[in-house]
Amino acid sequence: MDRARALAAVGGLEEVYAPDSQARNPFHELLHAAQPDEYERNYTFDITPVTDNRPFFFYTVQPRDLWYFVRSASRDIEDYKVNQAVPMLFGLLAISLVATLLILMLPPLVLGTRLPRHPGVRGFLLYSSLSAPATS
Repeated sequence: MDRARALAAVGGLEEVYAPDSQARNPFHELLHAAQPDEYERNYTFDITPVTDNRPFFFYTVQPRDLWYFVRSASRDIEDYKVNQAVPMLFGLLAISLVATLLILMLPPLVLGTRLPRHPGVRGFLLYSSLSAPATS
């Protein structure tokens, strides 16, 4: 066990659990909990075991929990490090939406161009901007 600890220290790794360890962390608390099911239910994030219907064990933050996660997560805990992809994806979505709106709105505003006055042009532009591209 001492050799494993020495190798972990050299590699900059942190010991999470060992049989003779006195480290107190969430993993240790779960292993020594009198009722593990209750511990899982009361934990901040979903740490229940994976199933075929829920195979992504590393994403414990659901989109409905995103605002709570961003507001309350400490940057130095493992839950934040593992789940930082979720807020990043929503941030990228927001940036993409803003960029798309700018691309669609700026040319007419900056150039002063106007849409043709023919009937149906506005409806066609709205439909074509919201429809998915055709695939072949």
